[in-house]
Amino acid sequence: MKTCPYINQNDVHMRLNNTFCMYEGKLVFVTVNTTFDVGTITIYPPDTLSAAKARMISITDPKFSFVLPELGYLNTDECAVYLSKNPDRIQKQGLDSQVLRFTPHNKRQHLDSSVSSIVSSSYFQNMLDNKYPSLQEALHLVLEKKKESAAISKHVAIGSVARNMLCLFYDTRPIGMYNRKRGVFSITDERMPSLVLSRLNRLGVSYE
Repeated sequence: MKTCPYINQNDVHMRLNNTFCMYEGKLVFVTVNTTFDVGTITIYPPDTLSAAKARMISITDPKFSFVLPELGYLNTDECAVYLSKNPDRIQKQGLDSQVLRFTPHNKRQHLDSSVSSIVSSSYFQNMLDNKYPSLQEALHLVLEKKKESAAISKHVAIGSVARNMLCLFYDTRPIGMYNRKRGVFSITDERMPSLVLSRLNRLGVSYE
C-alpha cells in the first residue's frame, strides 16, 4: 500500500479537487471533501457526476494515480490539437481546466469545446491509448480537405497552412513542407535533433 504524500485533507483538496486523474488505467474525475479523512477522495467516470456512479477511495490505493501518460496531440473531428500542462499551475497535480493548455497548430483554428468536454471525450482517450491514423491516412484526410490537420502521434501532425500547402509539425513547431510530386517532406531546419528524426522514421515519414 502506498503512503499518503499529503499533510492534511486541505492539501489533498488543493492538489486534486475537480481534476482528472487515473484509476485502473482509466480517466476519472476527482472531488475532495475537506471533512473526510486525509487522503480520501471521490471518483467519477469522466463524463458524469452522478452520485450513483461515485466511488470513494483512498489515494493510497495502488490503482490510483494523479500521473497521466504523456500528453501531446489529439485528433478532434475537425483538426489536430496540441495538449500540454501549464507550468504556472504546478500546485495542481491532477489535470483541470487551468492546468491544460490547448494549442491548435494553426492559429486560424479555434477549439469550440470546453476543456472538460475534451478531456472526457474519446479524442482524449485515443491520445492516452496512442491511437492515431497512419501517415497515409492523415495525408488523405488533409489533402481531401476532410480535416485541416491530423496528428499521427503525440508529437507529430500535418496540416494545411496555406492554399495547397501542407506543413509537418513537431509538437507545435513547423519543421517541414510537403512535396506532393515527390511524396516527401522537405525539412526546413538543418539542425533537427536526432530524437525528432528518429521519431519521424518510426512513423514512416519520408523527408529530405
